[in-house]
Amino acid sequence: MELRDYLLVLKRRIILIIAITLIVVLTTFLVSLAIPVKYNASVSFLISRADRQETSDYQYDGYYTIQASELFANTIVGWCKTLSIASEVYKKADISTSEISIKDLSKKFKAKKTSSQTVEVNFTQKDELEANKLVYALINTLEEQTNIIYQKKDKDISFEIITSPPAVTASRPNVILNILVGFICGLFLSILLAFSWEYFSKTLNTKNQVQEILNIPIAGVISKKIKNLLSPDSKEMRNFQLLRSYLLKNNKDSNVKKIILITGSENEDLSLISANLALSFTYSGRNTLLVDVNIYNSLLCKFFKCSETKGFFEFVKHPQEIDQYIQETNKSKLKFLPSGKSSLPTDTIAQANLERVAANLKQKADIIILNCPSLEDSTEVLPLLAISDQLLVKIKLGKVKSSQLEEIKRFLDPKKRNQYIVLVE
Repeated sequence: MELRDYLLVLKRRIILIIAITLIVVLTTFLVSLAIPVKYNASVSFLISRADRQETSDYQYDGYYTIQASELFANTIVGWCKTLSIASEVYKKADISTSEISIKDLSKKFKAKKTSSQTVEVNFTQKDELEANKLVYALINTLEEQTNIIYQKKDKDISFEIITSPPAVTASRPNVILNILVGFICGLFLSILLAFSWEYFSKTLNTKNQVQEILNIPIAGVISKKIKNLLSPDSKEMRNFQLLRSYLLKNNKDSNVKKIILITGSENEDLSLISANLALSFTYSGRNTLLVDVNIYNSLLCKFFKCSETKGFFEFVKHPQEIDQYIQETNKSKLKFLPSGKSSLPTDTIAQANLERVAANLKQKADIIILNCPSLEDSTEVLPLLAISDQLLVKIKLGKVKSSQLEEIKRFLDPKKRNQYIVLVE
């Protein structure tokens, strides 16, 4: 795929991309608001020797005192990891532990050494009052444990815990940051889904896919939708003049009569292409007959203000009565044959004498344009390719399935391959 094909995928799936991104962002926003405020508590303990005996002996700059304090600091860290200390803290704080598992309770207080003699303890609590109770209960518990261990020991090896003022702060979700992360994740996810959809989709999404199936040259790309009938001097009509020249380029005889069958995707587009191509031929002085073969959703009668009476499907049953079905239009050199009615178009065409139908049509005009239903609606009239001199297929990428183009391919005549063209949108 070329870069342009990737951009077209994004353009076709833009609604999906926007929707998923917005859903992820909105979900992130609501979840951020729903997350309850948590309170982070932190307290530091400085361990030092207490009641050291004064002596005139050399003390090695307090080296052994520091070493002893460091070892006791390790003891403090170990205490904070025990279930007994955690339970004692909760008991002193008068907070129930019935809803806390043993595993969570033993991991409640996270202690670490920040220096050789300093221990920092952190924990999180949902309620601010409980966080304050627990932090002071923790201080009392550690001090009591220290006193219990050393109350019967020699004072020369006793320690004291110097506690810093505890800090309890509220922790709220960063809504703006969460939304930004949600937007990036949502955008990435939506683009991934868009390309996954394209990959597994049965529709045709690139020009190369169309060309591989039909093996027909792509005459051009439709970049702007046509919304109405065009005037002879309009800029858009020049495109149809080029298309007309392309259709006639292999004809040495300018008086040759042709039947051009137009099919593809989207009925409104097909009706407008058929009508404006017919006008292009009339502007060049060619007598043109526009035949509506679409019994499902054609707009040709509306464009030319013709009556929807008997038409093509009645004509194929009685080819000799063509004159009573053809209608005049308000455009010079342009006549119109409405679709008529048929409950079983396939059977009607299969039972018709198509050679006689083609001969009678060519008696009435130089150029006959057959406006067929979109491939999404029906492929029942494709047998008319047998009497068509040229085929124009208009494909909207991302709309037409490969099976529908395979159906067209069944009716293509390899000898006429240079008379078939494709327009993609």
